[in-house]
Amino acid sequence: MVLQSRDIDVLQYIVEDYILNGLPVPSKKIAEFPEMQVSSATIRNVVSELEMNGYVTRPHSSAGSIPARKAYRLYVEALGSVNEMMLSSKLRKKVRQQLLESVSNDINTWGSTAVNVLSNLVGSLAIVTAPQSFQLYIKQIHVLKIQNNTLLLIIVFPGAVIKQRILYYSNNIDQSLIDESITYLSHIFVNKSLHQIKETDFPLDIVKKRLFKSVLFVLEEQQKKIQFDYRLDGLRNLLIQPEFVNRNGLLHSLVHDIEQGELLQLIMSLMPQVGTVRVVIGDEHPDSKMRPFSLIIGCYGISNNMIGSVAIVDSVRMQYLKAIASVKLMVNIMTDITRMVA
Repeated sequence: MVLQSRDIDVLQYIVEDYILNGLPVPSKKIAEFPEMQVSSATIRNVVSELEMNGYVTRPHSSAGSIPARKAYRLYVEALGSVNEMMLSSKLRKKVRQQLLESVSNDINTWGSTAVNVLSNLVGSLAIVTAPQSFQLYIKQIHVLKIQNNTLLLIIVFPGAVIKQRILYYSNNIDQSLIDESITYLSHIFVNKSLHQIKETDFPLDIVKKRLFKSVLFVLEEQQKKIQFDYRLDGLRNLLIQPEFVNRNGLLHSLVHDIEQGELLQLIMSLMPQVGTVRVVIGDEHPDSKMRPFSLIIGCYGISNNMIGSVAIVDSVRMQYLKAIASVKLMVNIMTDITRMVA
């Protein structure tokens, strides 16, 4: 279904009203909105089309509409380039002053101040990692042919850390193809962070693809072993969300992921480029346990040097406009502070 402008207007109204009130949105209420200027019957037809195409759900035909994940994604994309200027000048100045004062008083407390400020700004669970040079990289890649169809992959990390994997193929692998693969993979991986590699698409043949996946797996496993200094605040904000009332098992699972470091690892794996923000909504999460939530992640700091992350976790029914603007504000301020103290 190619949405027309009227469809998008109706869908945007449904999403915004549901975010605000948390109740199914009746077609009559949409028709009464002054800017719609169409009949209730027309609105009902539009809503039926939106339901058929997976943008909204309704418990029954006469019930109000509830936005599906597709609707939230379309809504977020329609917001365009959200920036901190959508927040009031007074609020932006206040947040910047709070963070600068925390650095001048005690540089070790600014992470705690930042996560507390962000949590209060958006009313969500907030997580902030301290800036550090945690981006692991590979120094060398070697591939040895130990049998006609068997390769030994050797990956060398800084500090003389060496990892090996044996790869089996169904056919004989020519040495020239192995040499070509080493050169190509070295170009992709050597002295590049996992963050940089994941942001790029690479054309790969069968041999290179298998090697690429193996090198990437080893790099990801090594990255998980790095310890992150982080601060967390606002779990109480999730406890009062209507979506999570009487769903203690869901929140216990989230708390478990926090305690085991799994939520932090998820955030680091999804972290975008420095100065940018990524939004992951509901069932876009690879981990089914996170699908009741949306995640907004920002990356701050100095590219390829000192970087950290700013993230918020909330229900899928979060206030995306304010949340994205708030994360971008924190990213910009904390990037300035990182440059100041680096």
